[in-house]
Amino acid sequence: MDAPCLRDSPPPRAASGSRRKEEVYRSFLAFHLQHSGSGSLAPGCGQQLGPGKDWLDSQSAPGRRFHTLDFYRLARDYLGGEAGDRAAGQPGAQAGDRAAGQRLLRSLSKAFEVLELISLNVYLWPWRKEIKSIKVGVVGMGYGE
Repeated sequence: MDAPCLRDSPPPRAASGSRRKEEVYRSFLAFHLQHSGSGSLAPGCGQQLGPGKDWLDSQSAPGRRFHTLDFYRLARDYLGGEAGDRAAGQPGAQAGDRAAGQRLLRSLSKAFEVLELISLNVYLWPWRKEIKSIKVGVVGMGYGE
C-alpha cells in the first residue's frame, strides 16, 4: 500500500487564525493518517472531534458557521422543533412527522459522512484522483485499433 501524501503545512489560515487551529489540524491529520494505514479510514469519532468542536465553539456563533447550507434551520425543520413550528404557523408537530424528520436527519448525517470520506481520500491521496481521470481518458482510445 502506498503512503498517503503528507502535508506539512495546514491549509491557509483565516485572518483570525491561531496556533490552536494548527494544533487541531495536525491532530486531525495524524488521526486519519494513523487509521488510513490499516485500511480503517472512517469519519471522525467523538473523541477525535472534541478539539475541533472546542475550537469552533470559541470562534463564532454557531448560526454563522454555515454560509451555503443553513444546517440549523434544516435540522429544526426536520425535527419539527418549537422554533420551526412557530415560524411555519403550525400548532405542533405530529409524532409521525417527527419520526420521519429524524430518519431524514440520519440520512443527511450519513450523506455528510460519505462526503467526509471522499474528501479525506482525495486529500490524503491526491494522486489517486489523477490516476482515475487518466484511466477514464485512456480507456476510450482503444489500444491497437
